[in-house]
Amino acid sequence: MFSKERLAFLERINPLELIEKISKFRRLNIAMMTPEAINKAIYDVLTFEDQFIYFTKGSNYPKGTLFFRARKLDSSVFPIAELMYEPHFWNAPAEFIKTYGRLNKPGESLLYTTPGIPEITLKEIKIPDNSYYALMVYEATDDIKVNLIGQQYNYEMLGIQSEKIKLINNIFNDFLKDEFSRDVGEGTEYLYIVSELIAKNFFDLPPRNIQDASERDSNLRKTSSIL
Repeated sequence: MFSKERLAFLERINPLELIEKISKFRRLNIAMMTPEAINKAIYDVLTFEDQFIYFTKGSNYPKGTLFFRARKLDSSVFPIAELMYEPHFWNAPAEFIKTYGRLNKPGESLLYTTPGIPEITLKEIKIPDNSYYALMVYEATDDIKVNLIGQQYNYEMLGIQSEKIKLINNIFNDFLKDEFSRDVGEGTEYLYIVSELIAKNFFDLPPRNIQDASERDSNLRKTSSIL
């Protein structure tokens, strides 16, 4: 259940004005903007009266859940220099991160994994057909709390009856879903600046209480690697 003040806040938002803000944002030339200017544009879309109200949706991956990560390979000949030692199976060192990712900036190393469905990680890094890759499998050593972005809502279960509030939240939700599922190609990684800034400024919630970081020493352990 949500407070009356929170619901009343959303009722005051004009959906047409919100849609126009998003349309204006879509017309921006992100390639020519500084991160500071992009961040300001994001705030213009997501905040009203200097506040951001969005129905966060949490979930939980239980201990034992398998997570997957893939790396492209040039051949199937062993041994492979890039996969000789355990650190090679985790996130790349920061000095090798030259471009933006969905949640990271250059020089920031994060471990990206996919829970349960290995095919998704292959699609994410665009593994070509009939090519070689290594698939890393990690097992959660503890329950992992996650904050879901861009998921569907059951408003009845949330106790929300107002059609306007549903509409406003859906508009926010669709905007966020589009930004976090954006298909970015080589050379246009700068487009990830948007999702990286949104994640850091709006969804970096307290660890352990609301969500867990995917730190290898606290949540995951490698179980295998497969060609």
